[in-house]
Amino acid sequence: MSSETIISINEDSGSSKLRKSNTVYHSVKRSILLRERQSGEALLEQGIAKSLGCSQGTVREALLRLQDDGLVARRGYRGTVVSETTLQEAAYLSQIRIRLESQGAHLAAKLATPADLEHIDGLLDQMDNAQVIGDSYELSELDRELHLAIFRLSGLKVLEPVLTRSALHMHRYTFGNAPPAVDRTPVPSVEHRVILDFLRQRDGKGAAKAVRSHIEQVLERWSPTLCQAMHDSLEGDPFAGEV
Repeated sequence: MSSETIISINEDSGSSKLRKSNTVYHSVKRSILLRERQSGEALLEQGIAKSLGCSQGTVREALLRLQDDGLVARRGYRGTVVSETTLQEAAYLSQIRIRLESQGAHLAAKLATPADLEHIDGLLDQMDNAQVIGDSYELSELDRELHLAIFRLSGLKVLEPVLTRSALHMHRYTFGNAPPAVDRTPVPSVEHRVILDFLRQRDGKGAAKAVRSHIEQVLERWSPTLCQAMHDSLEGDPFAGEV
């Protein structure tokens, strides 16, 4: 479902209300990830409800989900505003993501079934389609879904929310935010399929290395500033090497 599609439905139906809340959620989420809304910008429930043709209650439900994602913040009488992910926070989250996904891919290579690999292959096809039509938001959603699908095969369930938050906030500095001079054409078919090939070969070390290389290349290509901040934070970490 496109995040920009406005669906005319009867909100008296529970399932219809859920669908409408989901549409509002993705509409606002899209505008935040693609930097159409800036940090600190107020999100007025009444205005959003009017523009999307729904109730304020439906908007409130969507904003609560976005608050759980860390993309918006409720500020008491000031209402809800777009949150800020600082460069330092994004750098730390990128480090966490690389560490978690590398370990997850290493374990996933030993546990993935043919059905799991087929599912991942299908997500890659969807990503290719999103890239062809130029839908950056859909591509970002599918990218996180793909990476999480691989991580889930590791069995590290408690860490899933950590990875989800890390990937989401890293994307605030990549999708929709690359400087004009940077090549903004991602190559999911190439980099992601390398990971899939290692999973098929049950090569855990190869899969882990491919995941790390892919994420680092995304940072270098789409957000050089974040990439540099991540390396700087590693060099300046006083606890590096400690257990």
